[in-house]
Amino acid sequence: MNQISKEALDFLQEAKESFEKNPDFTTYRNKKGSFIALRTGMSDDCIMIYELGFAVGNFTQQLPRRNMKLIDYDEYEQLKKDKKMLANIISADVKINRI
Repeated sequence: MNQISKEALDFLQEAKESFEKNPDFTTYRNKKGSFIALRTGMSDDCIMIYELGFAVGNFTQQLPRRNMKLIDYDEYEQLKKDKKMLANIISADVKINRI
């Protein structure tokens, strides 16, 4: 079992503050480059920390950019119900106007 150092716990706090200030950040590194934090979890509410060794390389612009969207499936289901209800209202209104 790994021991969690005070330095790692201090970095956790630093990363947490950075993620709270910058909601779009998915990673955070300390200035020394000894730790990296990754935002994880279904709701992006978890932080995974890795202690780093030496860098192999920085491979930039290797992937196409993409938009990240978080989907709240409960809200999505409600939107589908609302859309169906609105369609029924519009359909009923069209029938009334034809009379």
